[in-house]
Amino acid sequence: MSAVFRSFDKKNKMSLKQRRSQFFHSIADRFQSYYRDSIRFHDFNELSSRNRLKNLLILPTEAFGTLLFDYCEPNFDILTYSYNDSTHEAAKSFAYKDSTIGHLAFKTEFYGESLKCIVADIHKRPYDQFLVLNGDVMVSWRDLNTCFSMAAMHSLDVFQPSMSRDSFYTYNHLLNKPGYFLEKVDFTEVMMLGLSKRLLKEFAALDVFSISGWGIDRLLLPKLIADHGFNPPSVIHACIAKHCKPVESGKIVFSNSKTAKEEYDDLDKLIKSNTIE
Repeated sequence: MSAVFRSFDKKNKMSLKQRRSQFFHSIADRFQSYYRDSIRFHDFNELSSRNRLKNLLILPTEAFGTLLFDYCEPNFDILTYSYNDSTHEAAKSFAYKDSTIGHLAFKTEFYGESLKCIVADIHKRPYDQFLVLNGDVMVSWRDLNTCFSMAAMHSLDVFQPSMSRDSFYTYNHLLNKPGYFLEKVDFTEVMMLGLSKRLLKEFAALDVFSISGWGIDRLLLPKLIADHGFNPPSVIHACIAKHCKPVESGKIVFSNSKTAKEEYDDLDKLIKSNTIE
């Protein structure tokens, strides 16, 4: 008899453990579903339509990656650019061509020079938030919607989507952190440069750039934030983008006979000398 009861107790214990496991998994699934459908993809999009901020996405036609096709309506307009001075239309893979407002064409040596041309144009346009993408970035429409909406919600002046864990990256603090919505950081990266209108105006007026683009994110923008009391840079973990290629600029000697690291050091010295205002 005792052997029968011991077997019965063991069976009940196993059954209880299984039921507990199933219960907690069901709770986790419901939470993830609610987070994904109700918070990340729904509420933020409604917020954007309520606050009526005008958003502009700027991206190259010579993109290594491409925007993922998504069925949602973008909450931003699109301005394309060509760093090879091409005037052809935006890539065929871009959905919602009705959102494309124009195209910039210029011939530049590297991303820093391209950014100078872009900033000179967009700071005069009637938008409230701007996101400039490098050609190596892949991101969905829905994540871009979330990025702009979160930036509006928190009045961000410098922002970017978090980077996927399979991205090529340089800085760990920019990688996506599950369970986080937004995180204040020391700096974001220039390859996904989100700016408010007020910071963009100061950035354009400063007119300090490099060919490589090195130092703009880590040195120049933090100086603008400190000088003008802007809100600190933030990574938006509620949205994710992928950087598809390794950073290559560190290996190049540019037409000014300097490497990206030397340009960075020059900018650092310029800022420390307090000669830029």
